[in-house]
Formats: sequence, C-alpha cells, structure tokens
Amino acid sequence: MSGRNPFTGFRLVGGEFRDQLYTLERNSETAIESSGTSEFLAERAAEWFTRMLELPVLRNEFEVGGRVVNRQWVLAGTGRELTPQFPRAAG
Repeated sequence: MSGRNPFTGFRLVGGEFRDQLYTLERNSETAIESSGTSEFLAERAAEWFTRMLELPVLRNEFEVGGRVVNRQWVLAGTGRELTPQFPRAAG
C-alpha cells in the first residue's frame, strides 16, 4: 500500500463503546465529530487519542475490616467509572 491512503471518508465521529453491543456513548470527555479531508481527519483523530491518553484516572479502593472488597477506576474530576469490578465478599 505504499503511497496510497486507504482512508477515503470525509467525516469522523467517535466516543466510547460501553457494552458488548457496541453502543456508542458520546460525552464531553470522549466525544469527537469532525468533517474534512483525510489528512485533516487523521490529525483530529491523533489529537483525540492524545487527549484520551492524558485523562487522569484514579483508583479507589473500598475496605472492610482492613481487606479491600472493591476497586473502582474513575476519571478524575467526573467520578465516571471506567471499568466495573464486581465486589468481593468481605471476610
């Protein structure tokens, strides 16, 4: 594919998938929508990926009797949970 650009679209829409049905969620932290040339859209996509990598993530641990029973990873400043982790029974 030397010298060829396989991207032929003129529109970029993105966010994040939240379930196995690939439901696209678009919130203020992860939304992207743009139109333009493939070069312009490639630049926007690269900027978006950089922005996603720079979002601060916090790990919260919940303890009962000195033992961690649940962990939660959230976006700092929003409290939005990134990955669900099922609670572990205390004891």
